[in-house]
Amino acid sequence: MIFLQQAGRNQHDHICQSLELFASEVMGEFKAQVAAREAAKAAELAPYIAAAMARKVFMPALADADIPVVKASVAKAEVNAMRP
Repeated sequence: MIFLQQAGRNQHDHICQSLELFASEVMGEFKAQVAAREAAKAAELAPYIAAAMARKVFMPALADADIPVVKASVAKAEVNAMRP
């Protein structure tokens, strides 16, 4: 849904009234259908997601020593630099 409210000679009050009308008359119906839409979307996408995940090559987890330490509280970032 795209709202183009600031075009033309729309007054601020009219824009607000329009948005309030949408919220009170239309948005509730969309909100009520969220769970069903999300479930249908998940069911439709599930085989594609499963196929993509089956093709994915996972990297091994990093050891703590392999994770760089970045000192952000200095003038120039220092990676893995030990300070006295």
